[in-house]
Amino acid sequence: MKKFKNIVVGILAGFAFAGCDHFLDIQPKGEVVNDKMFEDARGYMDAMYGIYASLASGDLYGKNLTWGFADQLAHLCYNPHAEVFGEDLVLKVQSYDYAYPEVEECINTIWSETYRVISYINNVLENIEKENLSKHPDLTLIKGEAYALRAFLHFDILRYFSANIQDNPEAGGIPYAYSFDLKNKELFSLKACYGNILKDLDVAQYYLAGDTVNVSTEYREARYNFLNLSAVYAIKARVFQAEGVQLDSARFYAEKVIASSLHRLISVPTELSEVKKYPGGIEIIWGLSTGKLYEPLYNQFLRYSATYFNWLRPRIDYEGIYKDVSWTADNHDYRWDHFFAMRSREGSADGVGDSQKSPCFVRFLNVNASDPKDVELQKENTKGVSLIRLPEMYYIAAEAVYEKDPQKALDYLNKVRRSRGLTIALDIAQVNTVEKFRQALQSERVKELWGEGQIFLDYKRTNASFMDYNNENKIVMTPEIAVLPWPDEEKEFGYTNK
Repeated sequence: MKKFKNIVVGILAGFAFAGCDHFLDIQPKGEVVNDKMFEDARGYMDAMYGIYASLASGDLYGKNLTWGFADQLAHLCYNPHAEVFGEDLVLKVQSYDYAYPEVEECINTIWSETYRVISYINNVLENIEKENLSKHPDLTLIKGEAYALRAFLHFDILRYFSANIQDNPEAGGIPYAYSFDLKNKELFSLKACYGNILKDLDVAQYYLAGDTVNVSTEYREARYNFLNLSAVYAIKARVFQAEGVQLDSARFYAEKVIASSLHRLISVPTELSEVKKYPGGIEIIWGLSTGKLYEPLYNQFLRYSATYFNWLRPRIDYEGIYKDVSWTADNHDYRWDHFFAMRSREGSADGVGDSQKSPCFVRFLNVNASDPKDVELQKENTKGVSLIRLPEMYYIAAEAVYEKDPQKALDYLNKVRRSRGLTIALDIAQVNTVEKFRQALQSERVKELWGEGQIFLDYKRTNASFMDYNNENKIVMTPEIAVLPWPDEEKEFGYTNK
């Protein structure tokens, strides 16, 4: 196996949750120094809080891998001022100019920060493997979460930085990091990486088997903030779907989540106001709590003035994505009402000011976009980001079952549609071929998962072409677009991700 240069692990300073003076450290020779970090359950809890806080940073799921870089790759937004004011980062992302310095820096950050967090997870695992788990009721949960987190992060890096496994299972995968040290890590094939991911998820499922037991402890409150048992099932469904070989397994795990009493689709339109923000009501499976989302979200989607030109608008045809020919007062997609709004400008160089309004993506901001001035209310209600929600499980189950039972697949799609206000069901005549069904499913995924970073990955998984943000040019999913380049420092070690 080829090797890769491991990310040099530093110190994670500060936490968004529990306070600690330090988290993890490595001496120059690579010796792990834990001091008293893992002497008791509190140390493990603090370590996990730090891991989740790192995931919620803007470098990862607090922006880049959800509503930021990931959704820009899918052309879900654009900067209307890019051409007027010269080169724009979003425009470079949407041109797939991965060598452009700021785009390259963003990609390198995703890679390095993901492996950094994986190293923290491995330190937890190396220590907890020596523990008597019975000494505290939450240690078993923590061990299961750590295995699941390691699988989840490797899976996302694999999806971005490697080829589509359905095209070539033996293509180069990624380094799979199993230890907390400075040694080089083995580079596995795509197929082997999927095997590693599923093995970690199997172990996680074993240790999280009691996650449904109603035991009240500090660490068991608000389990949607932690990678819980339902999330393990959901990640397995994603992995089997992406692998494309064992679709019955994808359906099995998706249906386990659907059947759980812990989750349900909303039943009345008023509940959608809960779904649009974090934690997302009864539909949430797993997400990350953070109080640091308001400012970047506001600056990116709502702020516009004569001196601020990074304000993004939803793609040109966003209205048509939600409004089809059957749109009526009784057949109305309530996501349209809750995800978007017309926003008055803060001010402008031409003096038009508040009299001119433009469409804005306001899903996560949770207040009326026409009155965004109550900053404290905005911050209070912008609490985190969802990583996995229940509707996606319906989509995975629908795709997995279509060729065997098309009507069952449509039933899954229509259940989500009805919960969003669309009372007119899709019928079998509209999706009587695999291609038509895939197009319908893709449309539903875009409408539901806007802002969650999953759309580009789905285009890649299905080798789907899609229209650019202007709805003028078709983008074909070539390898040059689909596979993010590895950092230059890794290329010195002879890797291949083609």
